[in-house]
Amino acid sequence: PDIKVISKPTQWQAENFGQATLDVVGSNAIDGIYYHSDCVGTRPISAALDQLNKNYKRGHKDHIFRVAVDGCSDGLQAIKDGWSDQASSQPLPDFGIIVNWIEKELNNEQIQLGSVIQQGAPWSPAKIFESDSGLMLNLATSNVTSANVYNPALWGNIK
Repeated sequence: PDIKVISKPTQWQAENFGQATLDVVGSNAIDGIYYHSDCVGTRPISAALDQLNKNYKRGHKDHIFRVAVDGCSDGLQAIKDGWSDQASSQPLPDFGIIVNWIEKELNNEQIQLGSVIQQGAPWSPAKIFESDSGLMLNLATSNVTSANVYNPALWGNIK
């Protein structure tokens, strides 16, 4: 596709998210913003768009499509309120599953490569595989949109 990517590293710093938004959106006609953490970026990006008079809700002709990673409460609330469009929610409540393999390592047990299935987990199935730095387990993110943002299983909805 005919897409121009404008990349502004923000180093996971809120003030950098805001300034990058002011710099890019203030001087370019853009269609979307991807940010690597809605935990850090949602509020400063919204504030910058407000400052530029370019913060429009989903459905408005001038809405800037916003997608992010993490699925924090701020990011999910922005989807609920119509300011943001998508989040790739990290499976944070299930990160503790790694303790199972740490225990095996401590007991000198062999960790089996291959599929990892956990009933009801949104990331399941996952896979343990050998990487350059050792064994790796990738847990998939969950696609969150206005259609499923109220799902109580999403960690950003946990009170």
